[in-house]
Amino acid sequence: MYKFKPPKDSKLAIILTRVLYPLAMKLRKQRISLKIVGDGLKRYRALKGKRVIVCPNHSAQDDADVLLGLACLVGEDFNVMVANELFERHHGYDGIWLQWIGCYSVLRGGHDVESVTMSKNLLLKGQKKLVIFPEGEISYQNDRLISLEPGAAKIGLWSLEELRQKGKKDSVYILPVAVKYTHLQDLSTNLMKCLEKLESELEISIGLRSSPEQRLMMVFQTVLSTWEAEQEVSSPPSQSLGDRIGILQEAMLKNVAESMQIDLPEDASIIHRCHVLQNEIVERKKQIKRAKLSDKSRQDRKEILKGYAKDTRRVISLSAMSGICVSDHRGQEHLVEAINLLEEEIFGKVSKKGPELVLIDVGVPIDLDMYYEKYKTDKKAQIGEVTLELTRRLQEMLVGDYAPEASRPFGMRY
Repeated sequence: MYKFKPPKDSKLAIILTRVLYPLAMKLRKQRISLKIVGDGLKRYRALKGKRVIVCPNHSAQDDADVLLGLACLVGEDFNVMVANELFERHHGYDGIWLQWIGCYSVLRGGHDVESVTMSKNLLLKGQKKLVIFPEGEISYQNDRLISLEPGAAKIGLWSLEELRQKGKKDSVYILPVAVKYTHLQDLSTNLMKCLEKLESELEISIGLRSSPEQRLMMVFQTVLSTWEAEQEVSSPPSQSLGDRIGILQEAMLKNVAESMQIDLPEDASIIHRCHVLQNEIVERKKQIKRAKLSDKSRQDRKEILKGYAKDTRRVISLSAMSGICVSDHRGQEHLVEAINLLEEEIFGKVSKKGPELVLIDVGVPIDLDMYYEKYKTDKKAQIGEVTLELTRRLQEMLVGDYAPEASRPFGMRY
């Protein structure tokens, strides 16, 4: 049974994390350099002492490291809403540390009243800025958003409502933050080697004279056909790539749900249904751990759950793969994103491509007081309006010209 994990801020853990952060990043990765672009730092500091929900896009697994780096750059600590699964890693030890540095859990795909209440209480206290990833899932794309969840807008407006009921005139702000990963050197040779390894593993022969995009699409099509065969899904030649992906995603969700004997909400999004399955997988792992089983039986059950988790993760990554592979954009970063996804699936890990510069754009904050009068008479509509405005601002920042170095064209010519 899910148990909410509140933040248990430890000054010692926070100080240690800040001190060790640069060394940890050097040891773990071929980077990380962070840069707040434009007037971002000025806009951030203008909110000092305000009640703020920081809302970054969520394009990579490294976003948490980037947010920690941002905290070091601005000299502030955050309270961060984190997916419950991350608290369970390494037998729960990750969760202990997360709580110590100000994180708290949320059950994605469920009604986590305790997490929402904690978010509101932290905002009302106003001691730290609150970080919520509004997409609720990793998009795996530098320049595109998954449909935003309304949670940040709800929490912000509910908190503002309580402030007004207490006679306080303070406002609550939602701060859009765009995080963009870039490589400042030409990765052409490196990326060609990555494609060759993928083609070799999948036994694909397309010819070195083909463009990188053609070779990438062939790799993706091969992976897609393999997954369709595993799920016993057939696709006629006339079917579009988008339709194939949609049908395969639904088949995967249906097969996992039926195998686990779970009823999924039919009207929910693909991401929401994946979260429901992921929550159940986490709970069943705990049950296996507690149960009195032989070593073989325990291992067999773990392997079955591992398969369910893999298929659920594939459903999420399929959307990103399709968006990347069929895009008209031909920038270097786009190819890196696609190759990273395919490497993760085929090899189980992502190869290092080269040093990265992570660009952070701090946007113009959304003052929720501007929505409050209409919110009093139509709460649902104004929550939707705030979510749409946050979407608009984040998307504009992600495709804007603040980072021309992030659009380096692919260097190889054929």
